Amino acid sequence: TDNQCLTTDDSPIKNIPCVLPFKFQGILRHECITETDNDNRYWCSTKVNENLEHDDGIGNWGYCGQSCPPLSTDLLRKIASVHGHPWHSGIK
Repeated sequence: TDNQCLTTDDSPIKNIPCVLPFKFQGILRHECITETDNDNRYWCSTKVNENLEHDDGIGNWGYCGQSCPPLSTDLLRKIASVHGHPWHSGIK
């Protein structure tokens, strides 16, 4: 599908699907997170165990591409303008 969440070209392992949801620090995550990333970039797990826990082996993660949740605000604005959501009407 077009909206598949893939890791970016500058990820340890590029262009592979994020595993969502994944459990990190004991919390189930349904979207990419910035926790523990030095540059505050969104990342996801690319490998989990049977309990959905992130496998923190080397390279079992990637930076999140544009189609990953949470979607960028620009994209959300475009979607909102297409669907005419009133709560976005004040945003230019």
